[in-house]
Amino acid sequence: MGNLPTSASYGVTVQVGVATFLAPTASKSVSPLYRVDANENVTFSWSFSNLLVRPSNLTLAAVGPQSATYIIAAMNGDATSYVWQLNSVVPKTPLMNGYYQIQLYDQRGPTAVPSPGWLMPQSRLTIAFYTPESYQPITNSNYCPTCFYSAALTLKDTFGPLGIAFGIACLTSGLFIYGLIY
Repeated sequence: MGNLPTSASYGVTVQVGVATFLAPTASKSVSPLYRVDANENVTFSWSFSNLLVRPSNLTLAAVGPQSATYIIAAMNGDATSYVWQLNSVVPKTPLMNGYYQIQLYDQRGPTAVPSPGWLMPQSRLTIAFYTPESYQPITNSNYCPTCFYSAALTLKDTFGPLGIAFGIACLTSGLFIYGLIY
């Protein structure tokens, strides 16, 4: 790719340049999942096709929940991989649990208009992050098997709404029958 020009103009018969993520690999239904941990690394790799203009630089970014954008790396335009060491994330803006859209774009930015021979911004890869929780054994005093099912509700709380619904249904039926008869 070193012999490609850094600027050129091509006709509409030339396809746009495309980057395809090779890693991490996602299935059709599940995004790659990573633990939010200082020891965790995420390895990205990609390949180019139809590229006729060499990018001056590449930016790899992650757009997360609430549109929080993390610039993962600014790299040379020839780069085809990068290892994101999560310990490099600024503690002031930590990663949140959720899905992150990975963006790869050249010096023209993430919203650049696709041009023949130039790299089209790529944002088709989604990864997910989670924060592990510590194990709580069943013998813990906070364990409540019936809390999930709301078994501790009082009789009034349980049957009150049902009684109101049944009463309204009876009243409506009575008024309907009265209207039919008279």
